[in-house]
Amino acid sequence: VFSTPIKVAAWTSKPSWGIVAASDKIINPDLERFYYQRAHSHTTVLAGASHAVYESRPKEVAAVIEDAAKHAQQ
Repeated sequence: VFSTPIKVAAWTSKPSWGIVAASDKIINPDLERFYYQRAHSHTTVLAGASHAVYESRPKEVAAVIEDAAKHAQQ
C-alpha cells in the first residue's frame, strides 16, 4: 500500500460527499467549500455547526452518510 504510486486522485473519478461545518473555527468553512467544489463533491452545509460536527449534529451527518451509501449501491 505504501509503495504503490498513485497516478490519479480518487476524487477525480469517484463521487464524494462532504460536510461544511459553517461555524468551524479550526478549518475555514470557505476553504472546505473550495475543496469540495474542486472535487465536485455532493456538499452539505450545516449552518451553526462547529468543528465537532459529528458529535453536535449526528442526525444530519448520518443522513449524508446514508445518501452516499445509497449512491454507492447503484
